[in-house]
Amino acid sequence: MESITKIRDHRIDILRGLSLIGIILVNANTMNSPPWMHTQGFAFIQSNWDAFVADNLFALFAKKTYPVFAFLFGFSASIFISHLLQNQKSIRFWYQRMLALSLFGILQVSLIWWGDILIDY
Repeated sequence: MESITKIRDHRIDILRGLSLIGIILVNANTMNSPPWMHTQGFAFIQSNWDAFVADNLFALFAKKTYPVFAFLFGFSASIFISHLLQNQKSIRFWYQRMLALSLFGILQVSLIWWGDILIDY
């Protein structure tokens, strides 16, 4: 019989992956444009079709994927901490993990793209 720490609910991973795809689709405009154009909309809109696609991507994904991702982050954190406590491991590992994610977020925002979410969480 597997221990409780070996059981993983893949539905959480699937939902997380889908929400990340939605977040990437919503942020395509800011990934494609310089930071000062972020408030001016999509940099690549050149026709009515471009505007239609951009508006529908925003309407379908913007207000739905962020809350799902935030919920899953908190839900996964509670599972992670409960597994640490069940196995009598130090909560220090949780803080090390959060520090590593923060450092990754700082590197990402410094070197890859200015729009970061890791530090916010």
